Amino acid sequence: MRKYPSVIIAIILFIGIILNKIFNFPKNHLIIFLFLGTFLFLIKNKNINYLGLALILTTVTIFNFNNTLNKINPTLDGNYYTVSGDIKNLKKDDNKTTLIITNVALDSNIKIEDIIVYYNGENNKLSVGDKIKFIDQIYVPIENFNPGEFNYYNYLISNNIFYYSYTKDLQVIGRSSNILLTARDCFFTKVNKILSKLDSNSKDFLYSVFTGNNFLSEEYTNMYKNLGIMHILSVSGLHIVILQSLLMFCLNFIIINKNTKRILSLFLIFLYCLLIGFPISAIRAFIFLFIDFISSVSMRPKVQIKTISISAILILLINPWSIFDLGFQFSFLSVLGIAIIYPLLKNKNYANGSILNLFYITLAINILIIPLQLYYFKNFSIAFFLGNIIAIPILTIIINISVIYMLVNFLPLISTILKLIIDFLYNISTYCLLGINNLFEKFNNGIYLNLYNIISIYMIIVLILIMYKNYYYLKRNSKIILNILIKLIPIHIILLFYCTNFLTPLRFNMINIGQGDCFLLETKNYNILFDTGGSVFKEYDKSGNRLINFLKYKKIKNIDAIFISHFDEDHAGNIKLLLDNFGEIPVYGRNNGLDILKNKYEIDNVLYFELNNNEIIKFEDIEIQVISPNNQVGDENSKSLIFKMKINNNTILLTGDTIEEVEKNILDNNLKSDILKIPHHGSKTSSSTEFINTVNPRIALLSVGKNNIYNLPNDEVIKKYKENNVNIKRTDNDGIIITDFYKDGYKIYKYSEILKYNISNSVILIYTIYGLALVLILKNYYSRMTYEKKYILNLW
Repeated sequence: MRKYPSVIIAIILFIGIILNKIFNFPKNHLIIFLFLGTFLFLIKNKNINYLGLALILTTVTIFNFNNTLNKINPTLDGNYYTVSGDIKNLKKDDNKTTLIITNVALDSNIKIEDIIVYYNGENNKLSVGDKIKFIDQIYVPIENFNPGEFNYYNYLISNNIFYYSYTKDLQVIGRSSNILLTARDCFFTKVNKILSKLDSNSKDFLYSVFTGNNFLSEEYTNMYKNLGIMHILSVSGLHIVILQSLLMFCLNFIIINKNTKRILSLFLIFLYCLLIGFPISAIRAFIFLFIDFISSVSMRPKVQIKTISISAILILLINPWSIFDLGFQFSFLSVLGIAIIYPLLKNKNYANGSILNLFYITLAINILIIPLQLYYFKNFSIAFFLGNIIAIPILTIIINISVIYMLVNFLPLISTILKLIIDFLYNISTYCLLGINNLFEKFNNGIYLNLYNIISIYMIIVLILIMYKNYYYLKRNSKIILNILIKLIPIHIILLFYCTNFLTPLRFNMINIGQGDCFLLETKNYNILFDTGGSVFKEYDKSGNRLINFLKYKKIKNIDAIFISHFDEDHAGNIKLLLDNFGEIPVYGRNNGLDILKNKYEIDNVLYFELNNNEIIKFEDIEIQVISPNNQVGDENSKSLIFKMKINNNTILLTGDTIEEVEKNILDNNLKSDILKIPHHGSKTSSSTEFINTVNPRIALLSVGKNNIYNLPNDEVIKKYKENNVNIKRTDNDGIIITDFYKDGYKIYKYSEILKYNISNSVILIYTIYGLALVLILKNYYSRMTYEKKYILNLW
């Protein structure tokens, strides 16, 4: 620990933030941690002092993490206000303009934190520093996502944005008095004016590079993503090093000492980062430069891994939510790849800038970022390496020349020559990249990794690195290590058997499909869907993609049955998409359902089973009873089938869009259930008092779209359930709702609580026994080893 204390502190800080996100430590626990850290820090032992410091910094960071959420006022959600504020940043697309608004006031007197506004009106002359006003609803971001989806909540909070809104009517009412915003606008305007003489594609690329905002077209953005070179658009170490090199070159013409030049260059880089809003990758690069300068002045050698860990600590102390920012994750994994993996790969007979070593640098970076790329973007192309090897050197040259071009823009002849060179090089690089992308695009298949896959992959990478770095000792002690592994095999088998057979529950998912219904039941051998979701607003519908992405994230290859309550779009609209993706799936529904599938959804070949009243379908130990309204007239809602499902000793009642009249007609059935799906998304046309009393549920599930145009659920309906002491779980507030059924009961929770609710006493007991067995085996070998043999065991 004495050798790299900053690394250990950074790891403890990282783990502390993640655990706090899962378990939400109360303040009294944090105060205890703080006192414990202070006590350890005062003990006369350096290793314990470092541990105490780590605990103090982690506690302070968690306090900051939790206090960030106090800036959100949930009572503002969904209300109309007159919103005014200053444009802090903006990005213009073909269809909309995305604005970051600061100094925000609601109705001129309620001050709130920054808000992001999606504007698709006709005013195209907006600029940073404009004071604007509009009247519309504002929304509070919540974690209502499905696993595997982009976490919009984390994205906003990590960027210190706490509200969002949409508007078509926006007025500019003046200019901001904020000096920084005025300076930023002048900088953006100047850069845009200088670059406007270039070809449009070259201009968009360079404007994105210099301002830190992506202004590339959708086609070029997708190409850069497919080739894994999006990082070239982020203001990161590459850009900062280029900028410092050019600044140092220019400062060489001034007669001042070297340290003064470096201080001046650091100050100018700081101003530049301030003007573009200090993105996390730029903060990391600036801290690197600053630490490099301190090392140089103090005559101490710079250790790259220490620099990386200190940068991470400082960034997390300033903004703990940065840990969830993609820029933070990709930026630090890239430099870790260069610091740790590249030295093991590089050919020392060649310079770092050689083609061979450029390939090794690219490989080192991609070893660490590809798993994250797959997790977030669901794709990986074998053209990653070609794209990086060909594009990065050329684009780096273009950036260097462009900086010179901007500095000498007032010289017509030189600037014209540089302009021609920039356009020529960028066109050449673009043609190469388009060719590579088109050539390998057919191999770019979607790969879905879940959180557990990611953790496993990085654990394997760490293990391989340890083994590779200590190959000599591993070879010398191979028999001992083999003996240890052989003795651990029975424990692994017992642990795997217990977890598979006793800790794996039957899982019932209420998927956040938006305004609609879709439920997935997972058993050991079956995957069964109840309704599929969909939307009547097809041009805006993303529910189909959300459903398919969720199923692929769950590694589900086959759907064994689909039960349809009725055939409205928001309950059956995604059937065709499911059949296209998963092949033949048995569909269960009412007696005229096959005709509806053919006529309404244009599905000809489908394995369809008609359901009768009180019919029971069994899947292993699960019973699904059909309760039919026997109603052939009226709208689709009045014809909704009701499914009563028995899992172990628990029951769920799925009601579709059943209306109050049907509810009264089926009261004679055995409706008593532990869990009730609230009929018709909480509409006032359903959920009669008699029906709620008859079912008498403990939990009510409500699948409803956030801020939907139908204003569902109805407040009076929600009040009825609360008066009956029914706990309501909603997709619009909580995202996907998971119910795990065990032999002795069930647990119900939202996805963000999955680790919290699955770390049970039995799991802790099993892993404690496993840990003790591991310690006893290792201790037995340790006592009989020589010093050299103990070295390798310490590594394990």
